[in-house]
Amino acid sequence: ACIALGECTVEEAKERMLVSETSIGYTGLWNAVELQKKIQPEILEKHTKVFPSQVQPEELVDQMIDLENALDAFEIIQIAHWKANKDKRTIAGAEIAGMMADTFRVMDTDSTTSKYPPLFQKELIDAISATSALEEAILKSSKPEKLDSLLAKIEHSCISCHEAFRE
Repeated sequence: ACIALGECTVEEAKERMLVSETSIGYTGLWNAVELQKKIQPEILEKHTKVFPSQVQPEELVDQMIDLENALDAFEIIQIAHWKANKDKRTIAGAEIAGMMADTFRVMDTDSTTSKYPPLFQKELIDAISATSALEEAILKSSKPEKLDSLLAKIEHSCISCHEAFRE
């Protein structure tokens, strides 16, 4: 939007995307920025539609935000080698993994996601399996290396799905 309004250049927008850590895997987004041109003011003035100042995200978007926040929480737990404040961290880690598994289960049964190709449902099932395995491993006080490996599977599952369906 800032390019279309003449408030920044393509290079500045791409620089901002890098600062925001926008994955290079989102090729459609990067291409859209690269191809965006400034829209002439007279063209903009012809459009009088009033847009809301705030848009309520769709349920799927809300779920993705919750999952991203959960992954952020796991970064902190992982940095502490899954041991810091052991009693509270174990419960919190298992609770977070369980919440993630439940979120993926809800997504799997949602009518919105059933519109996606079968590969999307496979990705959801893989995510359910990975998050459930992490929850179980945390409850069993598994070694940090195993927990790291399970968390990496979850992260890979998210990245793989986003690369296939985010565009």
